[in-house]
Amino acid sequence: MAIKVEPAADKSIEALLNLLDTKVSYVVQEAIIVIRDIFRRYPGKYEGIIPALCSHMDLIDEPESKAAMIWILGHFANRIDNADELIDVLLDGFLSEAAEVRLQRFNILKPFDIHL
Repeated sequence: MAIKVEPAADKSIEALLNLLDTKVSYVVQEAIIVIRDIFRRYPGKYEGIIPALCSHMDLIDEPESKAAMIWILGHFANRIDNADELIDVLLDGFLSEAAEVRLQRFNILKPFDIHL
């Protein structure tokens, strides 16, 4: 809804934050993927929720949600104090990651100058 109907975006973000609070791994991971898409659709509008996303990183283990979180961390690196450390956590075991996660890592390489 948030992506197609702009007036629904605020309520959608609120609902997604409530879903994050469930701390159910698959729910949190799907919410992160949707939030990434909302960030893409409305750049600069919902950056205030980034700390809530970062606080749930321990629940992320699926490739698509890892790639989404890496995109978020890379895109907003200048607003996240420890973005490089958080990305390192997600990239632990890089060579065994799905191609989707490895490719997203290269999209954020330049802001951090991270070398594997």
